[in-house]
Amino acid sequence: MKILAIIATVLLMHSTTVWSDADGPDVWRVAHVLPDGFLNLRKGPSVHFDIISRIPHDATGLENLGCSPDFNASEWAEFSPEESKLALKMRWCRVEYLGETGWVHSKFLVE
Repeated sequence: MKILAIIATVLLMHSTTVWSDADGPDVWRVAHVLPDGFLNLRKGPSVHFDIISRIPHDATGLENLGCSPDFNASEWAEFSPEESKLALKMRWCRVEYLGETGWVHSKFLVE
């Protein structure tokens, strides 16, 4: 019985490590923007930064340059539901689109 618990623990640790090392998709597409709207590409990760460009509602091929905050799988697992919602509200991603690099809110990106 003790050996089974050790094996299960090792497998769980390995699967968590693999998942936490994953950095997300290589490219995103825009989602949740109205057909007549645009996604603002900003100088920094906040609505308080200037808009560099506007990305069409149906754009694809936004290169993933990383998101912030960048919590690993172990950290996400320890969050309460309220903390998870807060973390998602804070999450901005740096992308490159048609040669321009800037930040967009993660809620507008999907694989």
